[in-house]
Amino acid sequence: MSGPLTGKTVVVTGTMTGPLAAYDRAAMNQLIKDAGGKPGRDVTSKTHLLVVGERAGGKLAKAEKHKIEVVNEEAFAILVAQFTN
Repeated sequence: MSGPLTGKTVVVTGTMTGPLAAYDRAAMNQLIKDAGGKPGRDVTSKTHLLVVGERAGGKLAKAEKHKIEVVNEEAFAILVAQFTN
């Protein structure tokens, strides 16, 4: 499947608010898959994008250390808007 996340591993951390408040972790992972990406559990050198919600914690610090792209839930919602219900 192709989409804006094709070929990218995406990790989600924190609690989603705003446009993604209704999405639990399983729903976020499905959204990533629907947009062509691969959900990840931990931030690694193979991570392309970190989506941060409230109380992001250690994954955010690790992503910043490794210069991984970080977006908030609003920006992510815009990126994958055509794949949301």
